[in-house]
Amino acid sequence: MYWIPRHVYLCSTRDGAVWLDTKKDRYSGMSRAAFRLLRPMLHGLDPEDSNGQADPCVGGDAKPDIAQQLLCKGLLTQDSGIGKPFSPPTLSVPRFAVSVRADTSSARVGAHHLCAFLHACTAALISLRGRSLYCALERARRIKAAGQRSRSQSIERAFELMQIFTQLRTYVYTARWACLYDSLVAFDFLSHYGVFPNLVIGVRASPFSAHCWIQHQDSVLNGHPAYCAEFVPILVV
Repeated sequence: MYWIPRHVYLCSTRDGAVWLDTKKDRYSGMSRAAFRLLRPMLHGLDPEDSNGQADPCVGGDAKPDIAQQLLCKGLLTQDSGIGKPFSPPTLSVPRFAVSVRADTSSARVGAHHLCAFLHACTAALISLRGRSLYCALERARRIKAAGQRSRSQSIERAFELMQIFTQLRTYVYTARWACLYDSLVAFDFLSHYGVFPNLVIGVRASPFSAHCWIQHQDSVLNGHPAYCAEFVPILVV
């Protein structure tokens, strides 16, 4: 039996499986046929698929050489001390989005909002450029774990803060083609005010693409729900 290294994430898609190595910031793909052979060798995996029916293709003909190749790439481990069971993340289907007004000037932006925003921008930039995706995600995980000890704010409060965030963002950077950076900044900004959304990375296999967004309950805070729903979550903080 094999484990998934703690810095590696795996999800299954219609076309197979996708791996994300957060220390190398690298995605890897696997065909559906190869993943079916690998499935019974992964520790902690439910032998039934998402439809609740047994997969007839899994069984004794699983090839250990597939696992050996993944071991060499650092995508699997036999050491339970540094590994985790395969457990795809669960997430509410995104249904709603923040309704950003065309005129956001009415949002009351204070000096403390500006300070929190600039701090979030700097922290995300340092994490991604000076360190790694792994460090950025671990920082977000620590912030969320510490913050959830206190009372979480309502979805209305999250929407209000995102109005302010959007207004500030227009003067500093554009979110287009920068979904990871934008999500890290927004996550940090919201957490400063007691809102701790899910930071989500999703993948789409054919054609391959990845997308990052933040989600509070079933509301996407920095994107469009229909677009986010096209991606299979591979990582949720």
